[in-house]
Order: sequence, then structure tokens, then C-alpha cells
Amino acid sequence: MEYKNIIAQLRAIPPPRQPWLSSAMYKYEETLVSWNPMCIKNNAVYYQFTTGDKQDDFIGIVPDACVNIIFKCSSDNPVALIWGIQEGCAKIMLEPNTTYFGFKPYSLVGIKKNKTSLRDLKNYVLALEDVFGASSIAEKIAIKSSMRERIKLFQNYAMSNLIDEKYFPDNTEYCAILICLSSGNIKLEDIERETGYSERYCRESFKSTYGVSLKHYSRIVRFQNALRMLMHEDWTGASDIVYKLGYFDQSHFINEFKGFSLTSPYKFRNRYMDLLSRKRTSKIINNAGTGGAKRIFERDLLENYGG
Repeated sequence: MEYKNIIAQLRAIPPPRQPWLSSAMYKYEETLVSWNPMCIKNNAVYYQFTTGDKQDDFIGIVPDACVNIIFKCSSDNPVALIWGIQEGCAKIMLEPNTTYFGFKPYSLVGIKKNKTSLRDLKNYVLALEDVFGASSIAEKIAIKSSMRERIKLFQNYAMSNLIDEKYFPDNTEYCAILICLSSGNIKLEDIERETGYSERYCRESFKSTYGVSLKHYSRIVRFQNALRMLMHEDWTGASDIVYKLGYFDQSHFINEFKGFSLTSPYKFRNRYMDLLSRKRTSKIINNAGTGGAKRIFERDLLENYGG
């Protein structure tokens, strides 16, 4: 597979979805950037949202095969946390009436060695300083007034503190690329053939870096692709997902979806569409006298944003 072709295909993949954040939070927005020049799989998502008056018991994060660095933008108590890769759905506790700013790199490779290995963060949440060392980045992020300013600030921080300039693309990164390009529907023997390394070596090196197995990572990527189809307004049913993503049958798809989201695809979609409908209605009412509803979600495809 040619390098330029790989880059083009990776850039065409939409960001991983966190439906409860994008549908239930206020002023949710996200921006896709190319952030790490040392990697092939070098995209990341910046996102920002504001919480309401109270914590919604339904709010949680679903597996997306990524780590997340998230900042509580509070001037009196700024906090920076890093979530490891989550193997299942996890509830998150957010303070009411607070803006949060997040950074989600697509890959764990190409990041400097740190106090705590990113693979050991699986299913855990730690303070950013416990992983990358003490820094005033949380305070600096909190006082910025816009998402654009926060992105520029964090990009500068990342260049100095996160990016491993000695890194060179390796087999582990290529395995992750193959999984993403196949929407998670790839067999180990195909990975072995494409990489030229044995299945055993691919499994061991991948788990050593990511903390999860190749198989589980593939299942998460496939789940994310199923989620994207499910969240589309003209979704017609489970059969399309089963066929396109290589599930054995509808029962297999439903059981795996429930394992990652704690609910069935149909209940998940109904809840998501209901939240979207209520959010749109509220936005239209709030903007009725100011020229109509504003768009509450937007994604810009940017490259080399920052510096």
C-alpha cells in the first residue's frame, strides 16, 4: 500500500464518536487536526463543550480506541486529566455549568516515554501531571477565551512535551492503520500477510504498546463504525451494519454492541435521536429572536493547526 494512499484514506476517516457528549452537552464542537509529524496515523480531535445545570446520569463515554486528555476550564480550579483506552462504557462525572476542552490523539505511538506508560492507563483516569510531569498547562488552557486559542496553546505544549522526535513508524502503527482502514473487519492472517510479521509477533507487540489486544482493538474500531452508521438520521436497520462490517449475524452485532454500550442498538439510537431533537428544539427557541437557530455542531478539517 502506497504511503500517499494510506495518508489520504486515513484523513477520510471520520473522527471517533462520543454520542452522549455531542448530543447532551451545550455548544459541542470538534476540530480534526494533523498533530504529530512523526507518525503516519497522526490525526487527533480537539473538542469542547459546556455542561448544564446538573449531571445527567446517562452521560458516559463509549470505547473509541483512543486516549483522551481533558481540561476543566475553571479559573478557580483548573484540572487536566488523561483517560486511558476504555474497554467498555464508562460513566463520567462532570461539574455543572463548566466548559471542558479535550484532545484525542488517534494513536499511542510517537508519544514520548513518560512517568506512566499509556498502555497501563487502560480503563483508568489520572491527572495529566502524573503521566507527563508537572506543568502549568491546565491553568493556561483555563484562562483562554476560545477553542481556537486553546488549540494553539496545546499544540505548542504537545510539540515540546508529547511528541517523540526519535520515533519512526513501526509494525505496531501499521497494524493499527490496517485495522482502521478495514473498519475493524480484518483477520489476523491478513495482518500477518500485509505486515510480513507473524501473527504472534503482531499480537504481542501491539498489546505491549496499546494495552489491549489486536482483536479487542479491532472490535472497538468496528463498534465505532457501527455507531457512526446507527447515528445517521436515515439509518434503515441492523442488516446494513451486519453486512458492511462483517458481523456474523444480527444477534452477533446486537450482543457486541451491548457489550460496548450497555444497551441495545435500538434503545441507543432512540435515546440519541431524542436528545438531538430536544437540543434542536431548545436551540431554536433560544435563538428565535436572533435570526434563527445556530449550528451547534461543526467539524473543520484542518492540517498543521497551531504553532
